[in-house]
Amino acid sequence: LADNIAELGYRQTSRRHNGYFGARILANDDDDVAVQAHLVRRGEVPGQPARVGVGVGAYAIRLDTPRENVFAIAILGTAEYDLDTEIPITLSAELGFAPSITTFDDGDNVKDLRLQAQARLSDSAAFFLGLRVLQTNTARDHRIDEGIHAGIRLAL
Repeated sequence: LADNIAELGYRQTSRRHNGYFGARILANDDDDVAVQAHLVRRGEVPGQPARVGVGVGAYAIRLDTPRENVFAIAILGTAEYDLDTEIPITLSAELGFAPSITTFDDGDNVKDLRLQAQARLSDSAAFFLGLRVLQTNTARDHRIDEGIHAGIRLAL
């Protein structure tokens, strides 16, 4: 959550395939709505408490003003680093980019950056604080989200 935005997400991790599938829906106070789905494969960094990954993502974005729709297929890169602290903390970065060739309808491209610090409070609950910038270019640059976020993650 942030002052002017709400996001709800789901992530299914696959240890067997060293990756995860995720989906998110985001709405802001300008009545813009973005839906994202992504599939990421990742691997451990030898000798480090870290993981890096690559994947693909799909975006469906409805901009309220002006009324425009953007659909995109993006490439994704992820990185995570675990800090050795009393409460386990993970620093993570996720970057998505859809160039004009894979962006359709009213959009020219989509850029998505997410930086987070997550504290694992238990095996099934975590608190995170982070920065997110999600923007698409139509006739002008349109920032759907830009700012600090705080939230919780629950494992079911």
